[in-house]
Amino acid sequence: MVEVSERVRNIGFSPMRKLLPFAEKAKSEGVQIFHLNIGQPDIPTPTPYFDALKRYDGADSNRVDEYVKSQGLDELRKAFVEYTKLTVEGIDDMTIDNCLITEGGSEALSNLSYVLFEPGDKIVVPEPFYANYNTFMGVNDVEIVPCTTDIRENFSLRNIVSEIKRIVSEDKKVKGILITNPGNPTGGVYTAEELDEIARIVKDNDLWLIADEVYREIVFDGENPRSVLSIKSIRENTIVVDSVSKKWSACGARVGAIFTYNESVLENFLKLLQSRLSASRVNQEASAAMIDADVSILKKRANGHNEPTSVELARDEYSRRRKAAYEILKKHGILCGYPKGALYLIAEIGEKDGIPIDAEDFCRFMLEEFRVDGKTVMVTAAESFYKTPGKGKNQIRLAFVLNEEKTKEATEILCKGIEAYKNK
Repeated sequence: MVEVSERVRNIGFSPMRKLLPFAEKAKSEGVQIFHLNIGQPDIPTPTPYFDALKRYDGADSNRVDEYVKSQGLDELRKAFVEYTKLTVEGIDDMTIDNCLITEGGSEALSNLSYVLFEPGDKIVVPEPFYANYNTFMGVNDVEIVPCTTDIRENFSLRNIVSEIKRIVSEDKKVKGILITNPGNPTGGVYTAEELDEIARIVKDNDLWLIADEVYREIVFDGENPRSVLSIKSIRENTIVVDSVSKKWSACGARVGAIFTYNESVLENFLKLLQSRLSASRVNQEASAAMIDADVSILKKRANGHNEPTSVELARDEYSRRRKAAYEILKKHGILCGYPKGALYLIAEIGEKDGIPIDAEDFCRFMLEEFRVDGKTVMVTAAESFYKTPGKGKNQIRLAFVLNEEKTKEATEILCKGIEAYKNK
């Protein structure tokens, strides 16, 4: 009997969607579910996006929706580059030639596995990490080597730098490092010192550095957005992935980008973009208008205008939700990381009868058995964000994708559910 490839069989399903059948069953029974399981923001997509789409309303019926340039529409590349230059220091020389448009950050990461690595190569990734990295790298037989960060250290890189150095020096199959900053699923934001340490490892060992920065401007408590693009010593080694999905709450647009100063990467990445012909013209035009609106606001800052960008408004809203969830969890004595950015928080739900709680079983319990006034909460078991066996087994990830009041209610229900699970 014919079989699909082993490398696809070895790839897991999305942990964020794994328990959806249980959620659908609960909904069919009239249960209201607070979805904290998936990073789908509820913040409205900025109006310039939809205003740009209106130009197609009543368009000439003879108009043809043609292919566009494989590298992306120039107006979108220009908008992305201008926005990035206005929010990242030290890249004044960046042009649209340093930017290629992808169908979301997912296509960017998947293509990079082919452009940068040979089958059998390895890449170091701090864990917990976005679970789909396993798929992006796995489809090209690139092995992820995890380095575990600790919830008790707020998932800092500081304590694993020496481990990364050891792995890189001992295993010559390691050809790169992949970081997410700010982090999904941890909400961690790396310090300048931590990024400098990673840069030194990359430089000393001539590695690739892939930086997933799709949440870059969503940072809290006065933190400044940081990008590895500004580290000039590793310019030729660095590729940054960005997207409109989360900063601008436009997940459905499927518009992303890579930024790099490495001409060979740009040239060879373009080959893959040409093989899929082009990304959607309509979504690129709408995204360009949306980003341009924020570029215009940022440029007015020099003249004393203080109007916030759409990204800044979203950031402030996420910060309030983050604070609400964190304070409720701490009030109930639940160990959790303190998110400094992004949309997520990792919490450790403790033990039952002296044994760490199986978070996936707990998530099913919430969907199948636990109710407060006909309501329950769906979260994601965090074990799938780790590659090291046994890690994260009693941890869950929450996403700040509901408004502040719903976040508070959902978190209180979650804490009651944890207590009920321990006592059942």
